[in-house]
Formats: sequence, structure tokens, C-alpha cells
Amino acid sequence: MQELVNLMSYTFMQRAMICGIAISFCAALIGVILVLKNYSMIGHGLGEVGFASLSLAMALNLPELTVSIPLVIISAIVIMIISQKKGESGDVIIALVASRSFSTSV
Repeated sequence: MQELVNLMSYTFMQRAMICGIAISFCAALIGVILVLKNYSMIGHGLGEVGFASLSLAMALNLPELTVSIPLVIISAIVIMIISQKKGESGDVIIALVASRSFSTSV
């Protein structure tokens, strides 16, 4: 217990604790909304898009994050647009986008 008190005496640990608590509250609220709107697989789908974009960046010898972050954001926007226009379930569109991106990385 004394070690925990000693750790919390550092300002960076206090800030990390505050940020962790704030992120946990935000994630809980966003998670409920994503499940209710049938986007429960968004983390898995965008993870596969991120993997594909990282492999593309490494194959083209480009900086990984400058390629990966925009492609993941664009994929999330495409998922939202397609699911709203077509009226399909969000998880169906997520699976299509994820499998498409995963197939391009192979």
C-alpha cells in the first residue's frame, strides 16, 4: 500500500490516473451507443483495416502511422456512410470492409 502512495506522489502518475478514469467513462458511454446502433464489431473491423494499412505502408517503405491513421479514419467514415445509405446493419458493412482490407494485405 505504501508503494501505491509513493507512486501517486508523482504528478505524471496523478495525470495518468485522471486520464485513465476519464477514458473509462467515455469508453463506457460510447460502447453502449455502438452496441445499440449495431456497430459492436467496429473495433475488430478497424483493427483489420489497421493491419492491412500497416502492411501496405511497410511494403511501400512509407511511415506506418501516416498511412495507417488516415486509412482507418476513412474506413470508419465509409462504414458509416454505407450503412446509413443502404439501411443495412452496421456489423454487416463492418465485416465487408474488414474482409476487403484484409484481402488486400495478403
